[in-house]
Amino acid sequence: MKKQRKYQTRKKNENKFKLPLIIFVVGIIILMISDLGLLDYFSLRRTEKALLSEIQYMKNHLDTLETEYEKLKTDDDYLIQIAREKFRMVKPGEKVFKVIDKRKVE
Repeated sequence: MKKQRKYQTRKKNENKFKLPLIIFVVGIIILMISDLGLLDYFSLRRTEKALLSEIQYMKNHLDTLETEYEKLKTDDDYLIQIAREKFRMVKPGEKVFKVIDKRKVE
């Protein structure tokens, strides 16, 4: 009878730990997989960092473009330089010589 009681007591003690353990494991699984889980959290953090980096790049690019715009509005020498380089414009009466690189032709 004592052995049976010890066995029943031991079984009750084991059952006391099984339920909290099962609840804990299920809770962790829900935290990992659910819509508000850790996997989504880390994915969203990675996306946020990428977007913040892209925003910073766009701000820097915008500053560069605004500086370029101001130079084009105010600096006539810079405007002439850009017109000559990008659009191959010349002043009336100027002669244009085109140099052909033989290394590129062959």
